[in-house]
Amino acid sequence: MDPIRRGTRNRRVCSRDSGCGCNGDRVDHLDRRHESHPELLHDRRRETDRRRLTGTTGSAAVEFALIVPLVLVLLLGLAEVGSIAREQIQLWSAAREGARVAATTPDVSLAFAAAGQALGPLADRTRITVTRPAVVGEIARVDLTLLHRIELPLIGDLSFELEAGAGMRVER
Repeated sequence: MDPIRRGTRNRRVCSRDSGCGCNGDRVDHLDRRHESHPELLHDRRRETDRRRLTGTTGSAAVEFALIVPLVLVLLLGLAEVGSIAREQIQLWSAAREGARVAATTPDVSLAFAAAGQALGPLADRTRITVTRPAVVGEIARVDLTLLHRIELPLIGDLSFELEAGAGMRVER
């Protein structure tokens, strides 16, 4: 027979000396509340008060307040990178269009106009340079430079140049 369990019908064993006089035999009173031990209830109340004082109920709000500005800065940075990429692609396209017109027509002003039209609203802020030799077979070149400005409230104004260039052989 098992030394912990006495008797064959034993399902519950009193795990501590509760003063109930069960001696480890079958205990039917474990389902009821121990009124004979009020200090157990008192300790639980103290433990709950201690948990309330050292709890983490406000930490979620603090973490949220710390994370939200970081996420907003990352989102604004991502939007700015997208804007820079869009402007760079627009510059490459306009330079290619200006070089195509410069290679096919001898009038340089048409190449300026074609590059400016391809730039759209960026044409006002872009410096356009067209180089077209008079000799057929030489390279006609269009270079574009755009000053991109990033305005951030905490950091200040950041500006840098985006450049694009294209060249094509003069056909006429």
